[in-house]
Amino acid sequence: MTKKEEIISFVKNYIKDHNLKKGDKIISEPLLAEQLNTSRTTVRIALADLEKEGVIEKQHGKGTFIKQEEKKKKFILIISANIYVEGNTKYIYRFFFKILNKYILDKGYKPIYFISDKLLDITSLSDTLDEIAGVVSFFGLEKDLEYIASHNIPILEVLKSQHLIYPFVILDHKTYYKEITNQINSINSNNVLIFSIKREKQSIDNLYNDFPFCFETELFAEYNIKLIDYFNSADNGESQIVEALNSIKRKPNMVIFLDDNLFSITSDYFEEYPNIFKNTKILTQSNINWNYKENYNITRIQFDIYEVGKEAINTLDNIIHNKPLIKYNKLIKPNVITN
Repeated sequence: MTKKEEIISFVKNYIKDHNLKKGDKIISEPLLAEQLNTSRTTVRIALADLEKEGVIEKQHGKGTFIKQEEKKKKFILIISANIYVEGNTKYIYRFFFKILNKYILDKGYKPIYFISDKLLDITSLSDTLDEIAGVVSFFGLEKDLEYIASHNIPILEVLKSQHLIYPFVILDHKTYYKEITNQINSINSNNVLIFSIKREKQSIDNLYNDFPFCFETELFAEYNIKLIDYFNSADNGESQIVEALNSIKRKPNMVIFLDDNLFSITSDYFEEYPNIFKNTKILTQSNINWNYKENYNITRIQFDIYEVGKEAINTLDNIIHNKPLIKYNKLIKPNVITN
């Protein structure tokens, strides 16, 4: 038995013989060196091995103690801004929280939700802060996240588009826009009707500045576009949609919806405008599994929200447990589904 092994065996027997409990102080390094007739350096090496085993823990300036059991981290905190949305988009957000909830419970945690457009009341978390294993931020406010991060609690951002500071799981919109251009190019025609929501070009540029052809504004300039800004309309944009449909003089070779809500509203008019929609290739984004049962040529670029929720919680759990990852950031690519 080496001197180091002798020290380790002595300390373990010392704990047992003196019936010491977790948190109790053990014999000091000088006394160990004196009793076992060895150097302080050898004692420190042996104690370091015991610390790695989780038998003891050193507290600076106080001594060496039997390691106490850590308080179990049992909560995942979900922080979200209060997002004001309508139609299918609202349903998607609710659906996403339901998916997150499932995977959080599957990992053995309990979810805590804070959904607000104001700063969190952090004091209400003071009793459970040391039991929060990690945080999923869904457009969470930056000051809230800074406070959480200051307590060394891992944070993962999901579905956010810009200014990402923490590890993230987001939808791969670069691939989404690239697929749209591929679909347009496949018909070899610029007679394309595109429904979209007005967006600031600057925000799109910030997100896609390294992809040469993905801006909606560039699509608008290249193709025959009717832009529908329906969020600002009293009737949810229906009059604007009808006006756009009535203005079409030539049957388009493709109709594209860059938003689920626009497809949902406009689909009510499919039968009334067969000169536009019947046998025309229709392309729409879809974030949820759905089947449009009518007889139309619809292709969906679909993001799998189940995959987003699963990747988010798996990634966060790996960060919590310090598991080695090739990269923290995950991009969820869309699937192209044709009826």
